[in-house]
Parts: sequence; structure tokens; C-alpha cells
Amino acid sequence: MLFLSFAGVGHDLAVALIEGDAQSEPQVLCEERLDFAGMTSERQGTVSSLIPTIDKLFKEAGRSKSQLQALIVGTGPGGFTAVRVLLVTARTLAQVMGLPLIGINALEGSALQMAERDHIESLAQTGGRLRLCIIKEASKTHCYAALYSITINRLANS
Repeated sequence: MLFLSFAGVGHDLAVALIEGDAQSEPQVLCEERLDFAGMTSERQGTVSSLIPTIDKLFKEAGRSKSQLQALIVGTGPGGFTAVRVLLVTARTLAQVMGLPLIGINALEGSALQMAERDHIESLAQTGGRLRLCIIKEASKTHCYAALYSITINRLANS
């Protein structure tokens, strides 16, 4: 399956083409990160760069948009305007192309990744329960934080 993924992380825009299925580890075919720090309008940078970046990645990967099977978009946390622009773009593309749209929260994704990568043995030893606090920088003076309770079969926001 071929997926297009994009998310705004801080002042960055990350865009990737990913291939994978339920039987194998997903593979990033190509990706690009754009840094809008210092721009007078991050929103304008995101809007004007997203579609050309998507087109560039399809060319690099030698793939066609008709091969896409789903879109994945970051739902935040992040700056209100940047997240809104990405969500509207993702929804519009999904509707026009008739594709499913999958939203992923960055903090939740980080918690699952950390649990899988660093704590899988702990989960098995503690009866399958783990608590993780994820903190990401939002600005010089603010942060995003969430506490998760992870069990072998599910993730719950505490």
C-alpha cells in the first residue's frame, strides 16, 4: 500500500511517501522536511510549499498519485493555523481522490513508538501496563504534554 503523509511539527513541515502493509515494516520511499522558522507567515510557507513538495516526492519515487491508497495527516498538537491548513488540505485531497484519511496525534504517536521501541519487555513483565509522559517543545516558553497509560492491546490518554 502507498501512503502520503504530512504533518506540521513546530516550524517544520514534514512530507513523506510511505509503502507498507500489515505483514511488513513500513518503508519511507522519500521524504522532505521544510523549515519555516523566521518567516513572517508560517501559514503562507506551509500553503505555498505543501503541494509542490508532494509533487516532487512522487517524481522522486517514480510513483503516480493514482497509486495512493490512503492519506495520513498530523492532527497536532501544533500552531492553530498550521494544523488547520494541513487538515483542510488533507481532507480536500482525500475527498477529491476518494481516499481514506487517517489522522495521527503527534504525542500519541510518540508514546506508541517509545513504548514499542524502548519498553516492550517492560510491558510484558508488568502485566502489560505502562505509563508514559510525552513532552514536546511548542515554543521557547511553552510545551505540549500528555500522559498516556499503555497496555499491550491499547493506548489510553490519562
